[in-house]
Amino acid sequence: MIFSTPFGQLAAGIVLAILVAALAYRAGTLNRNGALAAALLGMIFFGVGGWQPSLLLLLFFLSSSFLSRLFHRKKSIMQEKFSKGSQRDAAQVLANGGIAGIFILLGLFFPQAGWVWVGCAAALAAANADTWATELGVLSPHPPRSITSFKIVERGTSGGVSLTGTLAALAGASLIALPAAALWEQPNPPSFFLRFSLFTAAGLAGSLVDSLLGATLQAIYTCPVCQKETERHPVHLCGSPTTHKRGLPWLNNDWVNTACTLSGALLAVGMLVINHAMVTKPVTSKITPLTEIRLLSQSVGYAETIPATYTRDGNDLTPYIELPKGLARLEIMSGGMGTQGINDYDNTGYDGPCPPAGDVHQNIFTLHAFDMEPDLPAGFGKADPL
Repeated sequence: MIFSTPFGQLAAGIVLAILVAALAYRAGTLNRNGALAAALLGMIFFGVGGWQPSLLLLLFFLSSSFLSRLFHRKKSIMQEKFSKGSQRDAAQVLANGGIAGIFILLGLFFPQAGWVWVGCAAALAAANADTWATELGVLSPHPPRSITSFKIVERGTSGGVSLTGTLAALAGASLIALPAAALWEQPNPPSFFLRFSLFTAAGLAGSLVDSLLGATLQAIYTCPVCQKETERHPVHLCGSPTTHKRGLPWLNNDWVNTACTLSGALLAVGMLVINHAMVTKPVTSKITPLTEIRLLSQSVGYAETIPATYTRDGNDLTPYIELPKGLARLEIMSGGMGTQGINDYDNTGYDGPCPPAGDVHQNIFTLHAFDMEPDLPAGFGKADPL
């Protein structure tokens, strides 16, 4: 199939990205430059990332677009506070999906790194959490409170939080976290509950960072005619020029949204690194590493004939085999024995050689040593793929 090759996936991704962007533009969800940005971002998701991150992107886009149209009349009275309308432009598209797209591109250079998927999914979880909090939080029956002072503020005020908005953020993060946890393809991942909790927590934290920046550093303006605070600049909805009131002039809502997704991604990646450090038990040794390991035995001498008592012609006893001094030992081993593999007789444990009568046969005992505790199932054989 054409999709099974990298070129085929890229070609199909370009077509799908353009198609989705065109449909969104036709539906009025995106303006012209927003559709162009969405097409470019979609090419990265569809063509480079594949269907897994594309599914998360579509969940975010479809759910946020639906909520922006839900109760549109009730929310329209607060448009004077927001910097832009319901039609998303290029800056908004990149602010919400750009960080996730960067993680996908990093996957080209680090194809086996688990943090690539974690960062991408967490960034989208944060974007969805923040969007749901904004779209549904303004519908709260109770007025919001400032995240810094906890004083009551007007609906739609940057940095205002409510129980309804927080629960909406949690639900929005969970919508992305559920498939993100299920589609985690890295070997030996954490449990599904931990994966789901990781993405949900990162998404919720990202939306709270958005609120915190909105209450402290985001640029806020006032309209001298309406006497209203607004994110709009340089002109308010009424047509009057706005004046700067507080915050950093360059830190508009698009940069705050970017910080939201970036903080969610970095938090999730950081939690992944901490979890990996906690569950990984490094093998420590005060002995100088050996360049050669030999098996020693008091039962069988090197290049000597194996006594019959250790063969199937005799008692088939396990010969005494010891390792040389100076080898580091794992602190924790199951019963002190580790994991047994399958021998040539399809059994675990020791089975002595059973050569046919006649010529002398050479038997080689091989020690397989690892620099870390292998996660191999009981009964693992040398013919099984690692």
